[in-house]
Amino acid sequence: MPKDLKKHTVTPEPSSGQNAQNSELTFSEMRYSGPIPPASELQAYADINPELVDRIVTMAEKEQASRHEILKRAQDSGIVERRIGQFLGFLIGITCISGGVYAVTSGHDFAGAAIGAGGVVGLVSVFVLGRRERHKKEDS
Repeated sequence: MPKDLKKHTVTPEPSSGQNAQNSELTFSEMRYSGPIPPASELQAYADINPELVDRIVTMAEKEQASRHEILKRAQDSGIVERRIGQFLGFLIGITCISGGVYAVTSGHDFAGAAIGAGGVVGLVSVFVLGRRERHKKEDS
């Protein structure tokens, strides 16, 4: 359906020395949103060439399918990115904990405790901050 239908009528004033004539200029403007024009416009296209309406609808369907595919790819890549991040975070955590245990068993108690605890605290903080950011995005 047309969004806005505006008609402007202008009545020119006669110049000095000219006879006054009754003349009017009318401008019309119609706006619509979306890929498919309103039914009245489609009918006008069909009057020109019956194939035009089918081509316009086919174009809109292809555009919608393309947008859906782009959105699906974006969602899929986000899922893959999160999975890779989780896996790498797990590896970092296991490495820090293993390194800390190895350092403690090798007689380096303070260094082992610092490495192990630092890895665990780092992972916990990343998860907590990540959840907060996600909740902020969902709330807004």
